[in-house]
Order: sequence, then C-alpha cells, then structure tokens
Amino acid sequence: MDLKQLHQSLYPLGLAYQHHLCKSKKKSDKEVTLLIQGRNEFMGMYSHIIPFFLHEIKTDLFMFDLRGQGHSSGIPAHINSFQEYLHDMKAIVETLRTFYSKVHIVSHSTGGLISGLFIGLWPASLGEGATVFFGSPFFGLKSSGAQQLLLNTKLRQVINTYDTIFRLFPHIRMKRFEFSPTPNFKENSLTTDHFFYENFDEHSLKCGPPTWCWLNQCMKAQMATRNLAHTIKLPIFMALAEQDSVVNNHANYHFFLKGKRHQRPWVLKRFRGMKHSLFLSPKKTRERLLNMIKDFQKNPKGFHSKYSP
Repeated sequence: MDLKQLHQSLYPLGLAYQHHLCKSKKKSDKEVTLLIQGRNEFMGMYSHIIPFFLHEIKTDLFMFDLRGQGHSSGIPAHINSFQEYLHDMKAIVETLRTFYSKVHIVSHSTGGLISGLFIGLWPASLGEGATVFFGSPFFGLKSSGAQQLLLNTKLRQVINTYDTIFRLFPHIRMKRFEFSPTPNFKENSLTTDHFFYENFDEHSLKCGPPTWCWLNQCMKAQMATRNLAHTIKLPIFMALAEQDSVVNNHANYHFFLKGKRHQRPWVLKRFRGMKHSLFLSPKKTRERLLNMIKDFQKNPKGFHSKYSP
C-alpha cells in the first residue's frame, strides 16, 4: 500500500486521521473499517477499541476527526452545510477504495447520520460485501414535551422557521446552544462507566456546544435520510442505548422499520441500562457489542438470521 499516495489524497481536506494496519490478515483480505465519530468527540475516545479491530476482526482501521473537531480544521461544532461532512466522507471513501475492495462503516451518533445519508446517496460506493453499523445514530434529536412533538411531526416547519430566522438575522447562525456542565457521574448522558466519564466528560479536545446552524443542517440531513431509508439495501446493524438522552430512539426505530418493510437485511439490538456512547460502556457490554460487530462484518447473512425475530 502506498501510504504516501493516501496522505497526498487526503491532506487537502485538512482533517486529522489515523490509519491502522492489521499485520496478521491475509493479503487477499482487501477490506478496511472506517470509523466515524459523533459530535463533540475526537479520535482518542476510540483508542481502546483499536486493538479489537486489528487483532480480533483482523481488519485495517481508518478513523478521523470530523471537521471542526479534535485536531481537524474548521470552526468548532459548526458547519455551513451538511454537504461539508458528505464531501469529506466521499473523498475518504473514494481514496480508501483505491486500496481496498470494500469499506465497512462503524459509526456513532452524528457519524451515523453522516453515514446514513451517504449510503442513501451513494449506495454502491462502499464496494460489494460492505456492511454498515450504526451506534446510537442521530436520526432524531431527543427533546421533551411540545418540542419533541414538533420534532417528531413538524420537522419541515421547524427547519423552515430556522431558515427564516437566519435570513432575517444572519448572525444568529453562529449562536451556540448553552449546555450546563455535567454536575456528577449519575447525571451524565455519555456513559455508565466511571473511567470513561472521568477521562472524557470535560476533555479539552471536545469542541463544545454546536451552533444553531449546525443543528438546522443536521435536521435537514435527518429528513433526507428518512426519505432515503427504504432505498438502502446494504446490510445494517443498529445498536441503541436504552437510556439514551441525546438522540431520539423513536426516530431510529422509524428508520429501521422503513427498511424492514422492504425486507432489508437489517438488525436492531437494544442495550439495557446503557447511555448514549455504547463504545464507552462498561467492559462486559462493550465486548458484547464488539463481538457482534465482528460477527456482522464476517457474515452479515448469518448475523441477520441469528438476531432477526
């Protein structure tokens, strides 16, 4: 593999990335796993699962910081258009496909939204035999009361209202949501594991609260992804955290059922007692999830037969 060529292709994006090579796999196994993080994350939050992909799944692993996150360029927690995320991912996938016959996707939260819209728009881009994992995908925002009702039933009107406000008051596009610091471990929305909470809850590499424009662009992507869900034929494994207070699992069920109505080979598993970041869950749950991803990548048909009701 010409790593210099890969670097030359990706350097103009301005994204920080890591490319880990599995030394024990067969040369004929020309496949790679592309790990796509969530909002307010950075590559270091996934360093503990890298060995599993290299030594257990025996696949190369490519990961990167999203635009505006970690060590990547861009305005922290802001995009002018969701096309920025799609452009980055398209460039990465096309570059990886010059070296690999297929690209497996493993995604979390906002990474799931980016991946979902990407495979809806470019379904053949990952190569034959590719699989897609969604961990707590951001197909809908978790809110409460009247706000949740509006997001569930009147998303188009909410988006139009944002667009009107931005048109009349352009500076509001850059206004940021105000999040209160997590008061204690019990009330954090990230993890049920003390170690990960202490190490990542207030880490300096996190990008902080998103802008209003970022959220509006994500809502547009959510609506587009829902509309494309029934067209996606790739094998999908979706894992949801039962106690998720970040993403709307109702929206995730809705996406999943759209595929199942069209007989897609999709599997959905709920993880009891877990919070949003399943890759930061306690060891027993995390290992169970990783082993399921391994089985899914190696034999998606068998996985579907085993776990589908």
